[in-house]
Amino acid sequence: MNNYSKTEQDCGKEKWTAIGSGISSYFEILMWLAVILYTIYLIWPDIISLAKDPYSGGASWTSVIVFGVLGIIPAYFIIRSILVGIKGKLQYNDTSLHYEGYNFSFFPRRCIVDLQFTDIASARTYTERIGKSNREILSIKKSDGTKLDLNTCYFNKDEVVRMMYQHLLAQYTANPVAGARKYRINVHNYKAFVTGYLNLEIFVNDKCIRCKEEGITLDVKTGDLFALKHGSNTHIHRLQDTSITEYYLDDLNNDFHLTIKKGTTQDNV
Repeated sequence: MNNYSKTEQDCGKEKWTAIGSGISSYFEILMWLAVILYTIYLIWPDIISLAKDPYSGGASWTSVIVFGVLGIIPAYFIIRSILVGIKGKLQYNDTSLHYEGYNFSFFPRRCIVDLQFTDIASARTYTERIGKSNREILSIKKSDGTKLDLNTCYFNKDEVVRMMYQHLLAQYTANPVAGARKYRINVHNYKAFVTGYLNLEIFVNDKCIRCKEEGITLDVKTGDLFALKHGSNTHIHRLQDTSITEYYLDDLNNDFHLTIKKGTTQDNV
């Protein structure tokens, strides 16, 4: 999770780094714009006719009204695509991140987040598939238990992952846990019917271990930064509770889901 590109800019007295935007949403906007232009092309003769003689006949008015109403649909999707896929901002410095974007509601709502890296207990990047559309999400769990699901369709997913891991690691390294306790955790890999076990990248602080087996046991300690990565989907956790030792992966729906267990209780992440 090293060597990511960055563009720096001054923001007040601090220097912020911005993560670049993707271009996938522009294609969707162009598609809907083409639909609108084609709709205008179909009704343009009627518009000209009505402009010359408003009383030229009911059929022309019907055509204009029907296609005009139908034109609202692609116009809605163009506006939604701009808000959900283009108008986003993600900046960070050594201690905090600043996010601006829109959620996935029918009428997207704006979300602004300013967050200290020391307030983050865990983070997850994943793709949520709705029909034929993909939603890229950064899910953050704060130390106080609250959760934030941020739309990251705007940004390069690998850059988001690298930024989160490197800065969480830097903060945790700068603030080591006093009296850290050593213990072991078990990672249980997921086995697909055809392709076999997932090709995992497992990170413990600055060390990376690759695993394509049924499972692996790791020696860790409280305060360590622990991450599981498959493709561009990632789980990042700061290890705190020594009773949590079992990490079960599930990729049945290509969602890289993680179930964490301790004793007889479990917490789905």
